[in-house]
Amino acid sequence: MPDFGLWVFLDVFREWIYWLMVLVTGAVYYRITLDPAEAGSLTFFSWIAGAVGGLAGSLLLILSGVAIQQSTCLWLLGITFALGLFRRRFMCFAYAGGLLSAVSLLLGTPRLEAPQIMGLAAVLHLVEALLIGLMGAYRPMAACRRNGRGEWLPALSLRKIWPVPLMMLAAGYIAPRGGVAGVMDMPAWWPLIPQEAGTEMAAAGGEWVYVMFPAAVALGYGDVAPGGNGLRPAGRLLRPRIRKNCLQMAGYGVVLLLLCVWAGHVPALVWLPVLFGPVAHDALFWYNAHKDRS
Repeated sequence: MPDFGLWVFLDVFREWIYWLMVLVTGAVYYRITLDPAEAGSLTFFSWIAGAVGGLAGSLLLILSGVAIQQSTCLWLLGITFALGLFRRRFMCFAYAGGLLSAVSLLLGTPRLEAPQIMGLAAVLHLVEALLIGLMGAYRPMAACRRNGRGEWLPALSLRKIWPVPLMMLAAGYIAPRGGVAGVMDMPAWWPLIPQEAGTEMAAAGGEWVYVMFPAAVALGYGDVAPGGNGLRPAGRLLRPRIRKNCLQMAGYGVVLLLLCVWAGHVPALVWLPVLFGPVAHDALFWYNAHKDRS
């Protein structure tokens, strides 16, 4: 990461919206635990893990060339919260990005780059997979779950939330570069997910440039695992479950990102990531829910 890119990433820690997410994280943990010390510990480690995940996610966003305008971020956040009011599990960028991309493709407004939007969803799910692996099993809480026969059994709640700082890219057209300072040439293969508008500008002799800006998101993870004796969890059951969830999320993110790269180079395939994102995400949910009820 170039030095100026690192400074942009660190700028996130000066944004009020990021610290608001940290406060919300603490409030959520306190509501779950009703223990200030426990909530404080969970918030602190979520903050550390979220910063690590944000740095990894920022590198992935830059490597893939995912560029999202700030106005598009507002669209995504609004749709995400609206879907969360309908049903909490729909509060996810896979659903919001798929819905926003589908509307844009069908109606032509707002004018958006669907592979970029779904590429952002893919990277965020890869970050989530990393965070699940880092912290998914940290300080589980006793709970109960109902099996397929309607019986209540001891279980383990694995609810986590992470404030994630990100360095994102936005793209736009400028006049031919000339003596403009601060412009860095990128390799010929970059970006992995090209923008259709950028390709058109390049063909017309225009200049298409990327700029970095700080952003912040909150990622969450919720699962209920079988418990052990009484209400105490069985650690040997927890580790395989976390590993399975981590691998599932990582596999989903990798496939979605590859589809975005493919659609970025072959515009006729743009519907592949748009449909795969929400459909595959929902399929994973129902598959795991069915396995738990059996």
